[in-house]
Amino acid sequence: MSWHVCDDADDFYTRRQPVLDEHESLHCLAFAAIEHAKSCGNDAEPFLFCVFRALGTCTAHAIYSHQNRILVLSAMTDEQARLLWALLHQQGIEVHIAEGPRGAALPFAARWSEASGRPHQLEMNQGLYEVKKPVMPDAAGGSLAVATDNDEAELSQFLNAFVAECFSTDPTPAAQVSGRVRRLIAKQKAYLWKNPAGEAVSMAAVVRESPNTASISLVYTPRAHRGRGYAANVVASLSHDQLRRGKGACNLYADLSNPTSTGVYLRIGYTIIGESVRVRLGTNDSSHPGGSLWHEKHKQELHWFDRTAGNT
Repeated sequence: MSWHVCDDADDFYTRRQPVLDEHESLHCLAFAAIEHAKSCGNDAEPFLFCVFRALGTCTAHAIYSHQNRILVLSAMTDEQARLLWALLHQQGIEVHIAEGPRGAALPFAARWSEASGRPHQLEMNQGLYEVKKPVMPDAAGGSLAVATDNDEAELSQFLNAFVAECFSTDPTPAAQVSGRVRRLIAKQKAYLWKNPAGEAVSMAAVVRESPNTASISLVYTPRAHRGRGYAANVVASLSHDQLRRGKGACNLYADLSNPTSTGVYLRIGYTIIGESVRVRLGTNDSSHPGGSLWHEKHKQELHWFDRTAGNT
C-alpha cells in the first residue's frame, strides 16, 4: 500500500475514473485540473497527480499545482495523509496550501508542522453545494443575460468590487481583473441579472465544468442592490440554464461562516454534499507564489482555483 505518482492526467483519470464519474460535483476540482493539464499539450505538466494504491485499487488521490503550490486532497485516512507528506517531501515539493476534507487536510498539515517545526493555520471552512432541480424565485420582471463586450466596463466594475470586498488585504491591479473579465466574456461564461429597467444588478459566472456538471462562482451584488433577491435570481437562473443545456447538476463552494450566502443557496434548492477546509502551511506572506488568495482563487486563467462563490 503506497502513494503513486501518475504519468499524466490521462493516467490519473484512468486510475480514478470510477470514483470521479460516480460523483462529478464532489470531484469538480479534479476534473478541472485534468482538463487544464490536457489543454497544455506538450508543455510542462502543470500538476502532479497522485493516487494511493491498496490491493490493486486506488483509494485516494491528491493533486498538486506546481505554479501555486496548492495541494487539493480527496477523502483519505490520517495515515494516508501522513504518507502523502512523506512522498512529497522526498520529491522536494513545497506545499503552501492544503485543501480538502477536514480528515485529510488537517492530518497532512499536522505532519508538515511536526517535520518543519512551524505552525499551520486554518483559513477557511467551505461547503460544497449541489443542485439538480433549482427552486426558481420570483423574477419580478428581471432576467438573466449573457455578458457581452458591451457589458465589459460594468462587469469589470463588479469584479473589482468583488475583489476589494473579499480580499481587502490583497489588492489586485485593475488590469488583471479586466483581463479575467475579457476571458469570461469571450468564453460566454459571465452572466448578469438585469432588472426590468435593463440595469445590471448582480453577476455570476461558470468557472469550471465536468462532463455532466457546471461550477458557479464569482457571485456578486453591489451593496446598493442587496436585499432584493437578485443573487438568488442570478444563481437559480444560471443553474437552470446550465441544466437546460444538458448538465445533470450544478455546484458551488460557499463560506460556511457566511449565513447570508449559504442561506440564499439553500433557498433555491442547493444542498450541501461536502465540506472542505483550507490550511495555510507556515506563512501569511502574500509575496510568495502561494500566498495571495486572489492569485490562488481568481488571478490565473486556470479556473481550478475559483472557490469563493462571493458576496450576495
